[in-house]
Amino acid sequence: MLAVGLAVSLAGLSQASAFTDSLSRAEIGPDWTIGNGTNWEISLSGLTQSNIGSVINTIDYNGGTFDAATTLSVGADFTLDISGRWAGVVFGYQDSTNFYSFRLLEDGVNDRAQLIKYVGGSISQIGTNIDLGSTLSLGGTYRLEVVQTGDSISLQVLSGETSLGSANFSDATFASGRAGVYVASNGATIANFAAVPEPSSVLMVLTGVLGGAWAARRRMRPSKA
Repeated sequence: MLAVGLAVSLAGLSQASAFTDSLSRAEIGPDWTIGNGTNWEISLSGLTQSNIGSVINTIDYNGGTFDAATTLSVGADFTLDISGRWAGVVFGYQDSTNFYSFRLLEDGVNDRAQLIKYVGGSISQIGTNIDLGSTLSLGGTYRLEVVQTGDSISLQVLSGETSLGSANFSDATFASGRAGVYVASNGATIANFAAVPEPSSVLMVLTGVLGGAWAARRRMRPSKA
């Protein structure tokens, strides 16, 4: 199956800050740099990809990388345009042949979501499908959300505020990388992308300990007359 992707990319070795993009405008804009492949198009309706060849295509945002020291939340809205075409969010993105994707498929019978990884261009599934029955519909908009902390990966499919399914898996192949989206040919219109790093639990605990020690030290200081 043809896969095309859009990924938030590293410029240098800086840690990425939170990034959001409605993907609703007349031009892709200077924040996004096309990697390999063409035919990415953007409009007020969202981002689409019309390549029907066999090459994995990427388009990168020049904003920084997400590493193992963060808890990363990635999400995007997908309006399903064609049955039987995968669409999903990308994270741990190294290049167009090495990344994770949490992806969604509507086929009218066995709708499902799954976590996959590309390693050297070879695809494999992590864990089992999130079975969605026949709940998805063409023209419907669904949000895919991922939270990655180290090798822990939490997944959720949403329709509006309603959760259609969720799962938790573990994998340590890509502890750092970029984030973005993945579609198979012109199967979906993408909008409201977000990639938000947060301090890891270890860092939060350390910060809390240091903050508590600093506060205690202030309390122990004698007050000035």
